[in-house]
This record gives sequence, C-alpha cells and structure tokens, in this order.
Amino acid sequence: MRRLHLLTAAVLVISCSSVIHAANWPQWRGPSLDGSSPETGLPAEFGPNQNIAWSAELPGRGGATPIVWGSRVFISAQDEDETTYALALSAEDGRILWKHRVGNGSTNSRGQTACTPSPVTDGERVYFLYSNGDLLAFDMDGEKLWGRDLHEDHGEWEIRWGYGSSPLLWRGNLYITVIHGDYRKKAPEQARSYLLCVDPETGEDRWKHMRPSPADWEAKQAYSTPIPLDRGNTQQLIVAGGEHVTGHDPSTGRELWRSPTFNPRDMKYFPLVASPVVADGKVLICAPRGSNLYGIRYGSSEWAWRQKRRAGFSPTPAAYRGRVYVLDDQRRRLLLVEPKTGKIIDECELPGRGALHPSPSAADGKIYCIDGRGRVMVVSAEKPLEVLHTAQFEGRKVRSTITISGGRLFIRVNDTLHCIEGQ
Repeated sequence: MRRLHLLTAAVLVISCSSVIHAANWPQWRGPSLDGSSPETGLPAEFGPNQNIAWSAELPGRGGATPIVWGSRVFISAQDEDETTYALALSAEDGRILWKHRVGNGSTNSRGQTACTPSPVTDGERVYFLYSNGDLLAFDMDGEKLWGRDLHEDHGEWEIRWGYGSSPLLWRGNLYITVIHGDYRKKAPEQARSYLLCVDPETGEDRWKHMRPSPADWEAKQAYSTPIPLDRGNTQQLIVAGGEHVTGHDPSTGRELWRSPTFNPRDMKYFPLVASPVVADGKVLICAPRGSNLYGIRYGSSEWAWRQKRRAGFSPTPAAYRGRVYVLDDQRRRLLLVEPKTGKIIDECELPGRGALHPSPSAADGKIYCIDGRGRVMVVSAEKPLEVLHTAQFEGRKVRSTITISGGRLFIRVNDTLHCIEGQ
C-alpha cells in the first residue's frame, strides 16, 4: 500500500511539474509579448495527417489568434450570418467547453471579419474585443462578467479595412488603442485617435488619453497593438501608428516621447499594420507597405538606424534569443536582424506564393510561419536560416498567428483549429 501511495505521489509530482513548466500563451504575442515562447520539444514535422492531436470545427472564420491558458483555449469566430462568438475549447481534445453569441459582426472585401482582435486572459478572466466595438469579459468557466459597446461610449472607429488591434492586459490594466481617422474627410473631430485604459474587473474606463497625429487620409490609421516596455525602472506603453512611434506613461497615458515620422514622403495611403517589438534596448517598427525597417532607443527623438525596403507590411516581428525575426511578406523572405545595429545577419526565401499576413512565432530553436493559403513553414532560428519543413493545410485568406503552448502548436485555418502534438 505504501508503494502505491509513493507511486501516486510521484505521478502527481510529474504531472504538476509538466503543468508548471508549460508556458501559457495569454495574449496575441505570447507570454513575453514579443512572439516568442520558452517551450521546448515542439514538433518539427507535421501536416494535416501527421502529428495531429485534434482538429476542432469552429462556428466561423476570424483572424483572432487562439489564446491558451492551462487546459483551455480561447478564440472568437464569426459565422456566415455575421454573428460573432466567444468560445473556450479543451486544450486536451478540442471539445467546446462553452460558446456565447456576442453580437452582429461584419465582413469587408478583404475577407476581414469582426473577429480580428485576439482575446486576452490572466487565468482568472478572459476578455474579447471585436471590431464592431463590443468588449466583453467572462470568467474561465464562461460566465459573463460584464460587457460594453466602445462605439457607443467613444464614437465609431474610422478604419478603412476594419479594426485590427488586440487588447493588452498588463499590470492590472486593460489597454486598447484606437489609431484612426476619417480618410473620407467626414467629421474629423469625431475620429481622433486615443489610448484607453479599462478596469479589468468592472469594465469601466480608468482614463482616456488623446493621441494627435499630423497624418492625413489613410496614413492616420493603424491596425497595430500596444506593446509594453518593461526594463528595470522603466515601464512604458509603446504605441505605433499615425506616422509615429510614441512612448506613454502606463498609469496616465501621458506621452513621454515621440519618434520622427516613418512617412517622410507624406504618402496618404500609408496605414501601419505591424505592431512594434522591443529587443535589446531598441524599439523596432516596420513602416507600411514593405518600405523601411526602423530602430529607435526608447526616449529618443531620432532613429538609431534604418534599413531601406527591408520591412514587412502585415506581420509583426518576433524577438527571440536576443535577435529579431522580420517576416518580409511582400517578398516572402525571413530576415534575422541584430536589434542594436539593424544589421541583417542572415535571410532566407520562403516557398510558395501569396500573402503572409500572420506574424512569426518563435520557440525551441525554430520560427513558425503560415501564409494566407494555409502553408506552414518551419525555419531554423540560427544562422544559416533554412526551411526545415513545410505543411499544407486547406485554407484561404488565413490571418491567425500560430500559438505555442504546452509542447503543442495551435494553428487556426479559417473555421478549423488544429492542435499539433509535440514530443
């Protein structure tokens, strides 16, 4: 009997240890908010019929990245009738644990739905934001805690291709950026950009800081997500869009510094899509339309360096092991960049054709990318960069970034979520 108790205790210790060391993916850019994860033992080879733990059918499409906390996966979806949903699935077998109808969505000519922003969780509550302004909070078991309409409270968002920023949950605050402007020149006073801080417990506004921009037309708009900078005694919110990168006081939203313009030619159709990334004391930003890659030291008013025509348009770079991986979606190339100097250490061409809107994810010495047609590419993280494996999943206009958690990959391809088994 004593041996049985010891064996049971050992199994429990091993099980708890595996849970403790498994990294959650609580926000769009992962546990470090830079697209990387400390996970190891991840699969290097897989496909629709290889190393699949499970595949779950979702009630509809969306660009939202799956968020994982422990045994739960959270995701949003929009069906063919443009009804939006908030869902929780079992990370173990893909069963739907709960599903709520949220509201009425929309679909634009680019295939974007109202389910572009990704959910976010702290392990106690999960928050869903939709491009129609709906913001809701649920507990982990799916009980609705609060909900509100940001359009009703702060005015409709004037963004040409639909709102795409994900909320940021950091240091007990929920941050939402709205970098917009009416490119049709209608009601400009009602389309002023702002940074909003919401109380996660109640859903009430804590403060709202207006963020002016000299930009015009579509250059005034952005789809980027705020990223925190937490270095020693320095805590800032980094916001990019409207031709500038800015640093903000996280307790008030007050602007602390502003970069030079990344639109020196004053182009009107120049909306920012990619979010900033912080690495080695620098903030990196991909200027729109595959133009320039910039680096700036936080607090500075001058660019530290610039790489001409080396930026991606849609994907946000990933920071991993002191380096930055920039996915040049316009030219289907992955760049390995030294963040301190901007030096291109190495690069490799990615197979296939078409757009690569989702951002790269990094872990276990590998970079995981997926394109709009559902082709997944696994690239070595060390020099020389080389494609280690490709897998083709059925999909079109795929927008969701690959999630890494619990030794597994979670890959959303339109209305299907695949879980890839690790070692």
